[in-house]
Amino acid sequence: MKTKKAGGFTLIELLLVIAIIGILASAIMVGISGQRQRARVTSATETAKSVVPYLVDCYMRGQSINNPDDTITGGNVVCSGSSVTWPSMGDTGCTWPTPVGADDLVVTCDTQTITCHYTVGGDCTVN
Repeated sequence: MKTKKAGGFTLIELLLVIAIIGILASAIMVGISGQRQRARVTSATETAKSVVPYLVDCYMRGQSINNPDDTITGGNVVCSGSSVTWPSMGDTGCTWPTPVGADDLVVTCDTQTITCHYTVGGDCTVN
């Protein structure tokens, strides 16, 4: 008489597979956890860079720089005589400065700042 062995996995095999999946998932989460913040800062940097040419133009024409209506949603024209408005920062977690500095545009993020020097070359740095 043959006995038929029941098919399936043992409890030890199942626990081992769950442990391996847990280790891999935690390694992936650690790897991508900083990516969201870096993406937000990069988005805010590109938004700030998009305004710099207009700030340089206003500066070169001797126009006063206007402050954004809101630190997140922007609004208000960049300077008198301009039709360009301050863009929105969206959900980056970064904010426009109020008031805008005399020589630099400093955007504040959670733990970092983006500084755009519109009076000397218009380059932006992230600190």
